[in-house]
Amino acid sequence: MHKLMKNSIGQVKNIKNGFSWTTFFFGFWVPLFRGDVKYLLVMVILNIITIGVSNLVFSFIYNRLYQEDLIKEGYTYIDSPI
Repeated sequence: MHKLMKNSIGQVKNIKNGFSWTTFFFGFWVPLFRGDVKYLLVMVILNIITIGVSNLVFSFIYNRLYQEDLIKEGYTYIDSPI
């Protein structure tokens, strides 16, 4: 399921809910391409420490963490399509 989020200057992001298949297959590359530096660093460090096992955990929680960070940055949910 997807949600649309919009900030105060009109930028719209299409955010996915639930399990992140992209994080499952591509790991820390997902936050890199989304510009999410905080979780990029967290995921790289934890992947090194856990020899990649943390990648499975982040597959379940990364989309929610990303949404929460966007809300802190001022994004809000919108109901209608663009």
